[in-house]
Amino acid sequence: MNRREMDAYRAGRESERAGSRRNGRRAVHAAGRRAKARRAGGHYTILAAICIAAVLITCFLVFGMTSNAQSEDMSISYKYYKSVVITQDEGVMELAEKYADPEHYADTKEYIAEICRINHYLLLDEAVQKRPGDRLIIPYYSEEYR
Repeated sequence: MNRREMDAYRAGRESERAGSRRNGRRAVHAAGRRAKARRAGGHYTILAAICIAAVLITCFLVFGMTSNAQSEDMSISYKYYKSVVITQDEGVMELAEKYADPEHYADTKEYIAEICRINHYLLLDEAVQKRPGDRLIIPYYSEEYR
């Protein structure tokens, strides 16, 4: 081999080595991109599974725990308000005994406390001291829907 052939041979070998290095880098980069895509796909799969689980749990809690069943013994009662005039023989205590519903109030004191709250009385004495002809708003319960 003469010098010229030798130089051409070396140049060819160097270009082959350079090409294989380039192709090798491309292969490494492509493998890295594929691995990264697999990892990213795994993240999306886990995220999607968590979202689906959260939706299912929420649906179960909202719709599964509530029940529309009612006992036959239970009756529905509606709360209404009425304006009454205090008469000479009927004071706040008599109104409380007349209108207080034992299903909704523990005793007449609790009912009178609600009357005071509705009528904006700070003290029970203010309600008791009402004179005949004064008006009070009182709550009462009825099973009729009006």
